[in-house]
Amino acid sequence: MATITTYLLVTGAEPEAVRSHELIEAYDFKERDAYEPSDQQLPAIKFALEQPLEETDDLEEKARELSADVSPAGVVMCEVEERFDQVERLQVVVFQEGKRGGGLEHGHFYNLGTE
Repeated sequence: MATITTYLLVTGAEPEAVRSHELIEAYDFKERDAYEPSDQQLPAIKFALEQPLEETDDLEEKARELSADVSPAGVVMCEVEERFDQVERLQVVVFQEGKRGGGLEHGHFYNLGTE
């Protein structure tokens, strides 16, 4: 079965504002990590959502909206598509202040296990 895992990393925002955002609640993202601010670290919070490929929505626009709502924080969205225990596609997109900052995509990873 093919799945897509979407990771969101939000930096520089108030964690509660991110946790209660419509995107996080509507799609039932699970919180993975939260990082406290320090001299070397911005406040950050990480979420993940795993879905079957057939049931996956395009979340890029929603992630862009999240970045506008928690501005000037940055949002990094990473999608990992897996088929037959292999990473098939990896896409990373950066958003800030409601704008797309660019992205990276790579397809067809071979012999890269997911265990």
